[in-house]
Amino acid sequence: MMRRTLLIALVLLAALLLQTSLLPAVAIAGFRPDLLLMVTAIVALRDGALPGLRVGAVAGLLTDLLLSESHLGLSVVTHVGIAHVLVLVRPYLTTSSPFLGPAVGFTTAFVGTLVHGILSILLADSLAGAATLIVSAVALGIWATLLWPLVDSALGRLLEAVPADVPAEAG
Repeated sequence: MMRRTLLIALVLLAALLLQTSLLPAVAIAGFRPDLLLMVTAIVALRDGALPGLRVGAVAGLLTDLLLSESHLGLSVVTHVGIAHVLVLVRPYLTTSSPFLGPAVGFTTAFVGTLVHGILSILLADSLAGAATLIVSAVALGIWATLLWPLVDSALGRLLEAVPADVPAEAG
């Protein structure tokens, strides 16, 4: 019953390890993809509201605790917000176009980076200018566009192999 939860926890741990060990080595101009945000987006699109929001909260907390120097909870708000918006637009993303996934990846990374940056500036956590914020949002969007097909297909196969957790009936 908890196999799906364990699988997603292992996926988040693997994404965290890749993000901290491998991706800094392939960063272009200091920008590296945000795998935890991509996992959040994919789970929200594939599994719906509650799993997407849960994964967003955990991925955001991992980001806040281990990857960023911003206020605790800032990435949680960003990840959960992105998951919520994706769940809302999910019914309208029914096309089978091969460009839809990468477009969603770009938009997710772009908007997530902008929201995180704006909140960070409002909390006086960062003094980055608008130009720097837009450049970083575009760079992370490009990374997400390039990696989305790979991450989506790998995570999709894993999620299809393990059925969703079904809560026990109250009796």
